[in-house]
Amino acid sequence: MATKTQKRYQRIVFMQGEEADEPLQILADKGRVAAVDYLAQWDMERGEEFDEPASGSDDDIYTTRDGYRLSWNRGLGYIGLEKVISTP
Repeated sequence: MATKTQKRYQRIVFMQGEEADEPLQILADKGRVAAVDYLAQWDMERGEEFDEPASGSDDDIYTTRDGYRLSWNRGLGYIGLEKVISTP
């Protein structure tokens, strides 16, 4: 009998306003992978977990193979990183 897995989302970092300027610039200049690498430095592997992703309906989303989920909205000036965790 197969076990159904559920996705959970562990929040790593969320930046907005001036705090988001640097990672948004990295995203613009060097791309999504570089932005994930920059934001992943805040991954302490003990963030709060949620059933729903933190992104909004107008956000751009990029998910890596190792489970990071980058969301950003240049117009509103924010960027965030979370980790997708599958649980049985």
